[in-house]
Amino acid sequence: MNEYIYLAITSIFLILILRWFLILIRKRFINKYSFPDSVVINIKKAYPQLSDAEIDMISKALKDYFYISYIVGNFHISMPSKIVSDFWQEFSSLNKEYKSFCKKAFGKNLEWLKAEGIEGIGIQTIWENACILEDIDHIIPDKLPILFKLDSLLEIENGFLYTLDCRKLDKQKNEYCAAKIMNSKFYGEIESGYAHIHREVYL
Repeated sequence: MNEYIYLAITSIFLILILRWFLILIRKRFINKYSFPDSVVINIKKAYPQLSDAEIDMISKALKDYFYISYIVGNFHISMPSKIVSDFWQEFSSLNKEYKSFCKKAFGKNLEWLKAEGIEGIGIQTIWENACILEDIDHIIPDKLPILFKLDSLLEIENGFLYTLDCRKLDKQKNEYCAAKIMNSKFYGEIESGYAHIHREVYL
């Protein structure tokens, strides 16, 4: 009997080690990946005001989104940023390159999502995990994670703007209260399939 228990514990331990090893491999691949030049060229055509440094910020935000997508698995997460969504769309339009990336990063294809702002299904999941990734308190945040601040920071036309000061909301400008995303009384019931990810995964 003790032998069976030992084998069961050993098997679980080995599975966990393999899981962590796979996470590290895919995290490294996503972080080190260089997006095709054509993606950057097309984004600059659409947004000529963006500098190279700002393009780098957008690509970093998309990599954060990709890593979170891998970690949460089958749980749906929304896309909170228009500029990051546009960058992603340009990348996904390169069928061969995108499929190759997805196979190595996720083990499956990841469909492009249009930015939806606060109304998107999975907004709480992406908010919490984006905060965890940047060591931000997702319940009482003192700043916005990059995925939630880029549209405002880069002054993206028709972008989605988030603020921590809910007293100064301007809904005519697609501005939303980020500080209350996790407040179920403010935005309705906690979304179905909500995924909470332990902070250790992001170390």
